Amino acid sequence: MPCKQRLEAARNQTQLAQAKVDAIVGRFDNSGKPAAGSAEWTALCDGPFDAILAIAQQAQDEANTQAEAMRAASFRMLLASGLGLTLVIVFPVLLR
Repeated sequence: MPCKQRLEAARNQTQLAQAKVDAIVGRFDNSGKPAAGSAEWTALCDGPFDAILAIAQQAQDEANTQAEAMRAASFRMLLASGLGLTLVIVFPVLLR
């Protein structure tokens, strides 16, 4: 899933969870009784976390892929440079 879609999903889930939290908070009446059960509240608050973490995990995967591509390109450049240096050193010796 593209990162933009993950971002929209996380935003939607967060907004939905926030609307539910606002509704629960709106039911506070100073009676001393909880407006929601602890399990319900925890599930509500934790609901958007997976979608939010999916964004970070995808970003990490993309960063790892980019780093691996850069490492591979750098290694190829190192090999080419090493070969060039070897030829520069060896070629004059062979011409003697």
